[in-house]
Order: sequence, then C-alpha cells, then structure tokens
Amino acid sequence: MDLVETLPRSSRQSAAPIQMNALTRVDIALFNGFALPTVAAIIEIFQKANSLVAAQRPGRARYDVSLLSAAGGRIASSSSVFVWTDDVQSHRGTNETHLLFIAGGAGVQQACRDERLSTWIRRRHPFSEIVHPIAEGQLLL
Repeated sequence: MDLVETLPRSSRQSAAPIQMNALTRVDIALFNGFALPTVAAIIEIFQKANSLVAAQRPGRARYDVSLLSAAGGRIASSSSVFVWTDDVQSHRGTNETHLLFIAGGAGVQQACRDERLSTWIRRRHPFSEIVHPIAEGQLLL
C-alpha cells in the first residue's frame, strides 16, 4: 500500500491551523460488511504517529482513534472479523480537532439505508477538519 495515496485529503479549507500539542480525534465510521484491511491501515498510521510523538514527549498522544457505528457494539467486517464500536451518538462535538473517515466495503448499500448513521455523518461533516470516504464510503457521504 502506498501511504502517499492513502493519506486523507482535506474536503474544506481550515479556518485555523491544527495545533501540534492538541489532541486530534479520529473518528472512523463503520458498518456491517466494512473493508477491514483499509481501516486497519488507517488505524496503524495514527498509531505510528502516536509512537513518534511519544518518543519525543512521553505520555502524550496526538491522535485518539475511535471506531463508530450506528448502534455501537459488535460489527462484522467483510472478512468476518468482528470489531467493537462506540455508538455514533456517544461522540458529541468538542472543541478538539476532528478527522472523519467513512469506511468502504461490501455492506455499504445496507449502511446507506441506516438513518442513524447517515444523519450523524451529515451532522459531523461540517465540524470535521478532514472528511475522507474510503472507496464505497463515498456513497454514504
């Protein structure tokens, strides 16, 4: 996987620069049938970034990654691996910087019919510094 091509692209211009000491919330919206490999790669990128920050400033995380779904709980990936997610409603707006990734995968058509998920994405989008749909996740966006 070429990391240069998988980095998120900003969907809007930022009014304020991201502060390097601030915590950035990374929300990844999932649904049953999401594509695990791409989501795992994104999680790994932010984990590596946290490791680099920790090497310079011990005990300081830069990114807080959350896996979210419409109802929360256990979600099955397209490869039948289950992950635990928080309910999208549990993540209210904060003053911290937010990045939003929307998973792709075989279950996207069913996810498009989930009003809780689509409503949350519509509400979260304007408050996210970066919004990046992954493959079929564009349909949810």
